[in-house]
Amino acid sequence: MSQVLLLSAPSPDGLVIDHLFVARLVGLDESRRYGPEFSDPGRGTYDVERVDLAGDALAPVDLKPAELKDYILANRDALLVEVGLAG
Repeated sequence: MSQVLLLSAPSPDGLVIDHLFVARLVGLDESRRYGPEFSDPGRGTYDVERVDLAGDALAPVDLKPAELKDYILANRDALLVEVGLAG
């Protein structure tokens, strides 16, 4: 995995910093996910959605933060190389 983007924004508590990474996912066990976002039904659901970055499938996705989507679309080829999916 490699850090590819760092975002910061003011908040009422100070500064929120998001470190965003790229990695190749080789496995996922959804039953092992935990935390308040999964145990509080009032926060909605957190369903895994797989999106093919090589095509146009990301364009209609409401990805958060929006800067991440912009970054992926602008750097898609390099990101795919970084995780070994393109050459």
